[in-house]
Amino acid sequence: MRNLVIILVTLIFPFSLFAHNNKDSEKAKSKVVILTVTDEAGESIAGAKIKLQGFDKDFFTDFEGKIQLSLSTGNNPQIHINSVGFKPLQLNAASLSTFSSVTLNKLN
Repeated sequence: MRNLVIILVTLIFPFSLFAHNNKDSEKAKSKVVILTVTDEAGESIAGAKIKLQGFDKDFFTDFEGKIQLSLSTGNNPQIHINSVGFKPLQLNAASLSTFSSVTLNKLN
């Protein structure tokens, strides 16, 4: 009986360590996203403000409406995008692929 317990513990313990380490690595994962912000006509929006959940600093798109972001996917942060004359947009970081494009709609 004692040998059976030792064998079971020997077999199960490494798997529990792997599951625990895998869970921690999920929290620490990040991805790089190149985001392009355009209007309804497909024109780039330069200077669109990007606010990332958990950051006090604002980020802005370049003159081509692009920005490169390094996003932590563990907490599924929210991304807030706005620009003068357009309706604000909120996205989940998980919904973005490496090359993503979003469209801002003009205010009425």
